[in-house]
Amino acid sequence: MGDVRRLVVNSAVLLLISLAGYVLVLETRKVSVTVEPLEVPETLQKMGFTPRVAAQYLIEEVYEIQDGANTRIERLLLEAEWSAPDLVLPSGGISVKSTAAYLRGLLGLRRQVVTGEIVQNESDDRLSLRLRINGRRVPKVPEEIPVSQGRTSTSPVAVSIEQLFVAGARDLVFELEPYVLALYYYEHDRPSTRRLLSYILVKDPGSDDGLRASNLQGVLYHHDDRFDDAIEMYEKVVELDPEYVSGYINWGLALEGKGEYDAAIEKYRRATDLDPEKAAAYHSWGLALYRKGEYDPAIEKVQKGHGARSRIRECVQQLGQRSVSEG
Repeated sequence: MGDVRRLVVNSAVLLLISLAGYVLVLETRKVSVTVEPLEVPETLQKMGFTPRVAAQYLIEEVYEIQDGANTRIERLLLEAEWSAPDLVLPSGGISVKSTAAYLRGLLGLRRQVVTGEIVQNESDDRLSLRLRINGRRVPKVPEEIPVSQGRTSTSPVAVSIEQLFVAGARDLVFELEPYVLALYYYEHDRPSTRRLLSYILVKDPGSDDGLRASNLQGVLYHHDDRFDDAIEMYEKVVELDPEYVSGYINWGLALEGKGEYDAAIEKYRRATDLDPEKAAAYHSWGLALYRKGEYDPAIEKVQKGHGARSRIRECVQQLGQRSVSEG
């Protein structure tokens, strides 16, 4: 009986150690931003805006922007400093979080920490939010960019608590994920998107954000029928990343805008070579063939985008009907 008990205990200890090791690896590699409780004036704390509540409001507004950006890019994780779970081993009281922090320091993977305070102006009681990342002041978004879609800021000092956190979240995303902020404005405020893309392309054109910004800038040029400018941007995209499939598809669409269907088809071909399951590439390829009058090959290419969106199925039907009427 004693041997069985020891076996069970030893197995449990090994399992716990394995679990702790797994959590330690995840915690060490995790790319996230920790938000600490914000300093809040006593008058606001009496209204229920404690330091933790204020930090949580900020996090939620950041997530609102990320959701509004409508992108498949993996979002940057913000977590409240007090809510992140920890695992402490019974023997020795070793904390996984503290050990992970130590390992990140050794590896040069410093975690980004957001701190800040809400400041109340003594003369008119207006509020402003000052944020820092690892002690460095978070810059404000340029004044010509609205605080949120459909709402502009008339003063650097927020006029309401809601606007306070919206503006603070916007500043934080501007610093951490500027491309996400550009996408947030894309559907409703193209001028703001253009300004933000210009900022990204000047600040860090070779980064992942710079790559995406070049691609989106090309799309905006395309919308304005500036096809040569769009093509120039897509050339930069695939120069930065020769396997960026969307860059080839968009390049092909810009070539089609100039009536260069054969050149466009070559871009779609390259896109499908890189990603044989990319339905959008087959869809565009099929439409290019259709515009050349090659209806049967057009249907074949569009049908290759199997399992794709309904508009591709509609395209198959349209091409089929056209082929019959022309036949």
